[in-house]
Amino acid sequence: MAVSLVYGRDRLEESTVSSGYLKTMELSIRLYEEFREEFGSVKCHDIRKKLFGRSSNLRVEEDRRRFVEVGAYGPLGCPQVVRKATMLAAKIILESIH
Repeated sequence: MAVSLVYGRDRLEESTVSSGYLKTMELSIRLYEEFREEFGSVKCHDIRKKLFGRSSNLRVEEDRRRFVEVGAYGPLGCPQVVRKATMLAAKIILESIH
């Protein structure tokens, strides 16, 4: 969303002729690839498995409880993933401006 906010289309136009759309896609693909390299996947299920040794079905109360107990909301859990994604997006945007 941040990349699109900076480079996205100003008006509805055909994607293939929109320089904003094309730039957004170029940078978004780069962000996707760098994030995947960092975490091994872009899927929450896979990332939780990597970070916590298993994935949880967060619709099941017992799994939600264990998710919290393993530190998912602590500084090395989900906030770390969001922080890293935000930092990658900011880095890519700033590099593209210069």
